[in-house]
Amino acid sequence: MTRDAGARRSRTGDIVVVSGPSSSPRLVFWEASSLVREVLDQSEVDLTVFSRRTVLTTTAGLAGAAFAAALEPVLRPVLTASTPGHAFATAQLVDAEEIVGQLTRLHRRAGGLDVRMVAAQLNAFCRRLREAPQGTPETSRAFRVAAELAELVASMNWDDGLHDSAQRYFLLAVQLAHAANDRVLVAVVLAALARQCSDLGRPKDALEAVQLAQYLTRREATPRLRALLATREGWAHAQQGDAKAFQRCVTAAQDHHAEGVDEDDSHASIIGLDDAELAGVVGARYRDLAAHDVRHARTAQEYIDTALRLRPSDHLRTRTFDLIGLARTHVISREPDRAAELIAEVLPPIPTLAHGRVGRKLREFHREAAVFDDVPAVHDVRQAVIELTTS
Repeated sequence: MTRDAGARRSRTGDIVVVSGPSSSPRLVFWEASSLVREVLDQSEVDLTVFSRRTVLTTTAGLAGAAFAAALEPVLRPVLTASTPGHAFATAQLVDAEEIVGQLTRLHRRAGGLDVRMVAAQLNAFCRRLREAPQGTPETSRAFRVAAELAELVASMNWDDGLHDSAQRYFLLAVQLAHAANDRVLVAVVLAALARQCSDLGRPKDALEAVQLAQYLTRREATPRLRALLATREGWAHAQQGDAKAFQRCVTAAQDHHAEGVDEDDSHASIIGLDDAELAGVVGARYRDLAAHDVRHARTAQEYIDTALRLRPSDHLRTRTFDLIGLARTHVISREPDRAAELIAEVLPPIPTLAHGRVGRKLREFHREAAVFDDVPAVHDVRQAVIELTTS
């Protein structure tokens, strides 16, 4: 992009502020070379021996106007400069893409990956990216690899409840995907960011992210991507108790999903939205809506039962989330014995999964089921949850 020679420029981290005359608005752009430095700085901090205890926090990070402002430069091009460098070979990029794919599949299937190992992969790859010439097709492809690695680190931190760090990496992934000129990947990362916002109970921020994703991909989104974004939008509406808006999103997600085919997308989040995942997601969101109107609990149960019937038996992690979510719906519908039965089914297989988000969902069940603690079966599983998640 050509820069106005008369503009005043200041740079902080990975952004460039270009301001003209005092009457003109200040425009913020992301700059490719600064972005790579920002990723290296962040990942190097997170690889230090003390980082997991003293640097990463569980705070919510940016919210409201600050959150929207952090995303706004995605509407403008990334600034690049013509620089010499050592270009990526095709074989290097293919190898890197295969590694990212393997790591992502491992994380989605069972979890348990070491986030420091993935952060180290991101750091090493960005060191190589820093040496590449800007503006070439190979470098754009490399930015995509870096974006997917950053998104994976973000998702792993989100799983562990490290929300501030997760948000930083999600934002870096958005910027890297934008530098790759891959609007579909930008939208996928924004959908993940919206999921985090909803998980934190911030539906307005979630809508900010997902509606931006919908706008950016309004021309090239595949049916399955539109379905994914509709589920994220619906989550925010469900949290706000807006049943009509939520049900419109569910209908849109189901219609778009039916239009798509399994081969029409390459990103794991889109491919992973199969019939079982869609049913599980919709069911979990009906559970959120049931917090406002208990009549939706039965619908939630029907969808989650469908998800469990369709999921492969070896998808232990996703089945665990389904079972915990289903138990929580039976708490809402005042069926404590059934809720306890489902949690009892979950507990034996998951000692290695009881950390992070699985543990948080179990603790949410523990809190919500407190009203039925005088029911022996509920009392027993609540005690087992505490022992499992605090050991």
